Amino acid sequence: MAPPPIIESKPIFLDAMDQDQLTDLQSDLTLRIRAVERDEGGDFRTGGEQRNETVDLYTPSMLFFPELFWHPALHQSLLKLLLRLEVSMQIDSSQRSVINLVQGLYVDAGATSGAVRFVPDY
Repeated sequence: MAPPPIIESKPIFLDAMDQDQLTDLQSDLTLRIRAVERDEGGDFRTGGEQRNETVDLYTPSMLFFPELFWHPALHQSLLKLLLRLEVSMQIDSSQRSVINLVQGLYVDAGATSGAVRFVPDY
């Protein structure tokens, strides 16, 4: 008997996350990122498209709002999503993942320095 065919699918952003365990703001972030993972035709976005959609949805003050830091998996998973989509980012393993995320999303030097100020304990 032949093994069942392998179905290639990309995981949905934090699909295993129980929305009931998140605050409204955290849940909103999760659902919005899921909503822009695919384009209008239902195809998964490229890495650059995903980055642009995320930056369009969230200013640094919104994406790095203190309440979102209560659940570190949100930022870590967003960074992993962008890396999986092959967004060109410099990753410095000596930095926290949220700083790598800031620098990968807001690539303009002025935007990066502005966004970093919203990250606590930087």
